[in-house]
Amino acid sequence: MKNSTTVDIPPALGIGGPLRQVTSARGGRHYELPFLSDCPKVRSVTTLIDQTLRNHGLERWRESRIRDGMREQLGAELTEDVSDEILGAASLEASTSADLGTRVHQIIDTLLTGAEVEVSNDLEPAITAWLAWRERFAHLEFIASEVGVWIRHPDIGEFAGTIDCLMRDTMNDELVIIDWKTGGVYESAMMQASAYVAALTAMIDWQQRQATERNGHHQPTTIRAMIVQLVSDYPMLDGQKDRSSSKVFSGEARFAWVDEDEWLPAVEAAYTLFNARKQRVVLEDVGGWV
Repeated sequence: MKNSTTVDIPPALGIGGPLRQVTSARGGRHYELPFLSDCPKVRSVTTLIDQTLRNHGLERWRESRIRDGMREQLGAELTEDVSDEILGAASLEASTSADLGTRVHQIIDTLLTGAEVEVSNDLEPAITAWLAWRERFAHLEFIASEVGVWIRHPDIGEFAGTIDCLMRDTMNDELVIIDWKTGGVYESAMMQASAYVAALTAMIDWQQRQATERNGHHQPTTIRAMIVQLVSDYPMLDGQKDRSSSKVFSGEARFAWVDEDEWLPAVEAAYTLFNARKQRVVLEDVGGWV
């Protein structure tokens, strides 16, 4: 595929084989599953949700950024360059926040392996907050970071994704999917985590069905998901958020368990809507002129 980037993602728990993650130049993403006989191509969880769910929080944020940019230009000539700058401010800010999140993710991944890592001053509060979370949940045993999950289910849908972290709860032998967040936590995050739980559950079931054919045993596995937010925001200047500065971490961590029964139906609905939108609408001419 032209103008796309392909990366092989190792599968969670080694089930199946590497997933082929394909990202287009426009940012759309899908996965190929070459270890299955028909080598299917499935949508990514994030693309599926982003293209079907209206995120009102993000919409209001983008509107406020455009409004702020217009206010700053009141009385000035609105040239094409100025217009592009105003419209691109939200995208630039989102990109900067994403880069910040990537840096935090990389440090967390290193710490989870037991290795030492240098932490810059601006990220120290975030890592301090994460260490506090880690101490509280010391019974969660690290398994892997950045591993792929996939599902092909007649009711839930067909999609794949890459999870931030997979752990095992040593107190009750449950698997726990962790999603690290350094920005806001919206409904899409809960849907995404719920989709990951469904996908990993389906993967384990797929593997055990194959094992059952050999030895007749099938052991159900309990999987849960948690969202962990390392809180950050823009510094205040004259009573307003200074968006010209980088976000600052507060040193606070928050977490929430994901209720799959509550959010998985929303994922199923998003998958249904996504497929319905791909159907071509054919209008029939009634004939004649009015």
